Amino acid sequence: MRLSADATGVSWMTLRAVYEHSKRTGSGVDEQTLDDIGEQSSLRQFDISDRTRDRLTALLQVVPIDSLGVNASASVGREHRPDAAFGLQDNDLLALTAGVDYTPSERVSAGVSYGFENYGTLQQSRQANPGVQFNDPTRDWWTDMDEKVHTLSVNLEVPKVTSRMAATAGYDYVGSRARYD
Repeated sequence: MRLSADATGVSWMTLRAVYEHSKRTGSGVDEQTLDDIGEQSSLRQFDISDRTRDRLTALLQVVPIDSLGVNASASVGREHRPDAAFGLQDNDLLALTAGVDYTPSERVSAGVSYGFENYGTLQQSRQANPGVQFNDPTRDWWTDMDEKVHTLSVNLEVPKVTSRMAATAGYDYVGSRARYD
């Protein structure tokens, strides 16, 4: 959806929503190879395991005047690995971002954006030596992880300091706190 609201033709707003659903399935895993190296044959590595993924994203862009742009987005999603007895089981995501870009003239532009992401995962494993312990379900353990990530980006650009020189400065901060249970 795109809305225009100014007689000068420079003010506009765009709102988009995207829903993604995907399902990955595979075949041909040689479980004997896993047994040969001492791994659980039911282990499914996250990068090759069967999984379903659902994600919903909303994006908003607003340009109230020709030199100012504002943007925001929100996403929520989940990945699930139904056939994985061990390894990554679920991965949940919540992401929120907002930013402002300002270009008062052709000689300078600046921007700032902030993002917050929250990830939650469930992983299962078994701590066991070969022999009797190897198939003992009382040796199973899991981790439930919750991670919060904050990202701040600031930039300033002067594209024509002189006819042969441009200047760009930027700062990115990424901070994360994770809790494992």
